[in-house]
Amino acid sequence: MNVTAVADPGEALTRKDYVLRAEYLGQNLAYAVKHTEIDWTKKYLGETPEEEACPGCHSSLLIAKPGRDYVECAICGRKGYITMPDGKIRYEWPDDNGDRLTVQGKFKHMREIAYHHDEIYEPIRDTVAEEYEYYKKLNDFIVRPPKKETE
Repeated sequence: MNVTAVADPGEALTRKDYVLRAEYLGQNLAYAVKHTEIDWTKKYLGETPEEEACPGCHSSLLIAKPGRDYVECAICGRKGYITMPDGKIRYEWPDDNGDRLTVQGKFKHMREIAYHHDEIYEPIRDTVAEEYEYYKKLNDFIVRPPKKETE
């Protein structure tokens, strides 16, 4: 659940819509846990308008970068294409999209991680290790604030 426009601990409680949504989320989670016979991979019980959010994970946190004609979901990596049919932004979400939350997407993501490790990190591992030691030593100069005492 994405809670925005609150800054202080407990401030979300001033928003009754957030409290009701959290309650609904908890009820749906408990229902899903109790009903393992249902395939939950294709079901969504929340209330997020399709035109505003990713149809895979239903997050509205989308990454848009200059020069691209698509947005990418920050959570699952699904790509949606930007259109403006009425002068307003809309997204079209193709079915084949590399969603990291699908089995096929998890394998693709695993290959991406392996590529970065093998092709980018490994060739300069020793150099990075030396530089990393330098930055670790800087931690000796950090003064951490005292922990708050709990009652």
